[in-house]
Formats: sequence, structure tokens, C-alpha cells
Amino acid sequence: MSNLEIQKYDVIIIGAGISGLNCANKLTKGGLSVLVIEKSDSIGGRIKTDIIDGFKLNRGFHVLLTAYPEVKSTFIWEDLSFKKFFSGCLIWTGSSMVELADPLKHPIRAVRHLVRPIGNFKDYLLLVYLWFIFKVRLQTRKDISTNDYFKKLGFSDLFITRFLRPFFSGVFLEHRLETSVEKFNETFKSFLNGDVVLPKEGIVSLANQLFENSPDYTLMLNSEVNKISEDEVQLRSGELFKANYVVVASGLKSRNRLLDLDEKILCNRVVNLYFSYNKKNEFPEYKLVLNGANSGPINNLVFMEGALSDNEKGLISISVIDPQYFELENIEEVVLNQLIQWYGDISGINFLLKYDIQDAVPYQSKIEQYNLRLVNNIYCCGDYCGVASLNTSLKTSRMVAEAILSEN
Repeated sequence: MSNLEIQKYDVIIIGAGISGLNCANKLTKGGLSVLVIEKSDSIGGRIKTDIIDGFKLNRGFHVLLTAYPEVKSTFIWEDLSFKKFFSGCLIWTGSSMVELADPLKHPIRAVRHLVRPIGNFKDYLLLVYLWFIFKVRLQTRKDISTNDYFKKLGFSDLFITRFLRPFFSGVFLEHRLETSVEKFNETFKSFLNGDVVLPKEGIVSLANQLFENSPDYTLMLNSEVNKISEDEVQLRSGELFKANYVVVASGLKSRNRLLDLDEKILCNRVVNLYFSYNKKNEFPEYKLVLNGANSGPINNLVFMEGALSDNEKGLISISVIDPQYFELENIEEVVLNQLIQWYGDISGINFLLKYDIQDAVPYQSKIEQYNLRLVNNIYCCGDYCGVASLNTSLKTSRMVAEAILSEN
């Protein structure tokens, strides 16, 4: 292929996940020509939704925290239909379900905590203390794990087992709470200062909105990048493109492969299972349920009604975090037996699908701050570039777009 036949763009973005789409949106609005190259057959990256038997199944248990600053400024809220979660949770203690409510949003219901078997009076005082210091934005230390932070604060082992560990394991996707307290800081503050919601049309609706509301750019699906340089991108097929800038928005492993970096990468894994059931069971609507008994594969689950479904049945989303259960061949049967132990016979329950997500989120016992400009005209963006979250994906992709636009 001669140089005259090689297509050239101002910017080539590798990866059509949230970071890549957001970056492309802002660059095209700034007047630059953009090519987005995606390895898979659809946009969204890890933010994807499949339609199975009339249900919209998110690949993994995704929620949206409305307090994230970048979320507020990026998406057109009136065009998205949300279902809000209850500010609190139900906890399985091994013999019964008990409720733990947000003391600031549900103070009367929160008083019941004092007689619930999930902790002691000091635990509840410490929890209110945490609520207070994060509301007024006081800083906490950043050099220890989340688990060690809870212990240093003085939470009892029972309260950590019953509530703190299963709740934040479901956020971090690792059951030892080795994740840096820095990520806890950002996540907890966002839980307190906003709502937890889920788009009724599935989490992929966020990616769809970014794509549908952006100026024109070129999108190539089913196209894997083989290698890059400061002004060229070559596909596995041999096809070659030129660009003034290259943005790697396809994840840390992809970044290291394309730049030939020898860096050990650890990611947290989750197995996400979906079951349908007859709605006449009248389970709590959009209330998180935690496994506070520290036994069995279920870490957390949600009964979903009023969203993610085009039929009259309800949907259960279950997360398995503990690695000892990942390789079970009959994991759906084991999970179902645990559900029956908690709730008794569930009318019309039916297994739908299992997602085994190997690289769900970066393992972050320490938060690495990556330079977004890698070498000259090559940039990177994504959740791994800071505290892993949707907010970081949006923030870093915006910053990369602004940096490129400032030079043009």
C-alpha cells in the first residue's frame, strides 16, 4: 500500500469503551477528525448489556453513582431513565434478614440498628462518624488497606464481617479488602453525597448516549490493533492508518502490549449470575442484599423489578467474589441452593446466564497515578489511571481530549 492510499486522521483512539467514546466525542466537537478502533463487535467495553429472554442483562453488577462529578457533567440525565436503589441494605446473618439503613437519609429506620445482630453500639457510632467526616470532606489516610483502616478505626470483627466486608467486596470485587483506602475514600463519599441508580435500559445506555449524541467520527468494529507508533496504527489484518495523535483507551493490558511494557498486571475477577422469578413473590425492590454470614458463594444480590425487563417476571443479579468458588462446574446450582436457604422456595425461579469476568476492575492495593501522555503524541486514558471508577474513565478521557485540543 502506498502512502497516498493510507488514510490519515487527526486522532486515532484504540478502544470504544466509555473512555474512548468520551474522548472521541470531545475531540470531534473540537473540530478534529477521529477514528475509533474497537476489537469487539460492539461499543461499551466493559459497560455492556445483553438481551436474553426479554431481560437486559448487564455484564457484571453495574450501578451508577450520581455524585460522581464527571457523570453529572457528561451525560444528559433527562434522556436516561433510572431506577434508584434504597439507601441501605438487607443483611443475611445466617438465620434471618436484617435491615441497615442510611442514618442520614432514613434516620427513623436507622434507629432499629441498635437492636439488630450485626454489630454493637460503638460500631454504629463509628459508622455515623464516618458519615459525618465524609460529608464535610475531611481527609483520611491513604497509605493502608481498607480492611486495616476499618480495624484501626475500631470497628468490631462482627460488624466488618456482617456489613463492611460484603458491601465493599461487592464494590472492589475482592473479598479481603486489600484495596487501598484511597479508593474507599472516593467511593464512600460518592455513596453519601448522591444516589445509587441503574439505567432501566441497561448500563450500555451510557455508552449508547455518548455515541448517539456525538458529532460524526469513524468507528471500526471487529478490528484488532497489532502495533502503534507516534503517527501510525497497524491492524492485525495489516491495514495501516496515520494520525497526528494516538490514544490508547482499551485498558492497561492493551496499553502494555502495544507499548511493549513489561509490567505485572493484576485484575479482580467476578462471577455474575442471573435468575428470573415470578414477581408475585414480592421481594424487596431494588434493595441490595449482603451475605453477612461469611459462608457460601453469594457475596451480594439484588432483586430487580421495574427495570431490565420487558416481561412480567422479576430478575435477580448475584455476584460471586470469593476465588474458591470461581471454578465450580455447578456454581449456578450451588448458588440456587443458597438462595433457597435464605428465602425458601422461590416461585418460577429459572437460571438465565452466567458471566465470568476475568478482568473486571484493576487490583488496587496501591493507587498508581499514570501519566496520560506516554511518549510524545501517544496518550492513554481509562479507569486504571487513578482510583478505578467510571468517574476516572470519564475524567482522564476528558483531560486527554483537552490536552490534544490545546495543541491544535
